[in-house]
Amino acid sequence: MTEIRRVLHSETGIKASIYCEADISAKAICAVYDVCGQMLSVDIKPLVAGTENTVAFSVKLTGAKTVKVFVVGQDVVPYCTYKELEL
Repeated sequence: MTEIRRVLHSETGIKASIYCEADISAKAICAVYDVCGQMLSVDIKPLVAGTENTVAFSVKLTGAKTVKVFVVGQDVVPYCTYKELEL
């Protein structure tokens, strides 16, 4: 089962550990929001099916309050529940 296992904030940015089940084509999306819920930045990375993926996102965190990471298919339908991180 595809699953976002961990989302971390460090000095270098946002990283996520995501298991992607075999035989699917998926992407990880990292969206950054301010205190009012306005999106400030977004980055999309491809995932490798059938393995644990460690993904480093290139997002701007200035003024950020919340980070959400999603895993979606080609039709942008989620494969699993998103993870949210408060900064």
